[in-house]
Amino acid sequence: MKTTVYYDYFEGKQVPIWFVIYIYGEVNWNDQYIYIPINAPFEILDRGNFDPDVLSVSITMGDLTRHLKHHSTIGIYLPRLKQAIHDFGGNVDEVQQFIIQVADVEELLQFNVIREHFGW
Repeated sequence: MKTTVYYDYFEGKQVPIWFVIYIYGEVNWNDQYIYIPINAPFEILDRGNFDPDVLSVSITMGDLTRHLKHHSTIGIYLPRLKQAIHDFGGNVDEVQQFIIQVADVEELLQFNVIREHFGW
């Protein structure tokens, strides 16, 4: 899977905003989760390069989990996404990419640090 981080500018500095995962043809929608390692390097593009015509699904914090053994891997819960896509009249086989807010990825991965600190 190809991953791209899109950025915007805030007070003259590059700020990452979206973590985009190109998934076309790579998701088994019958699975419960798809796991994506969050490993650099990423392709980094300006927000202006984002193609709004690519069929995308926004992933919310409620759809995310982290892998219990692989600390830099996130999971996306597929049944809820599949249902939402069907509810909007879409076809899961046409979805080309997932879009996740970078802040959500960072927050999710910090849970690991907190749990390790407290011995959970």
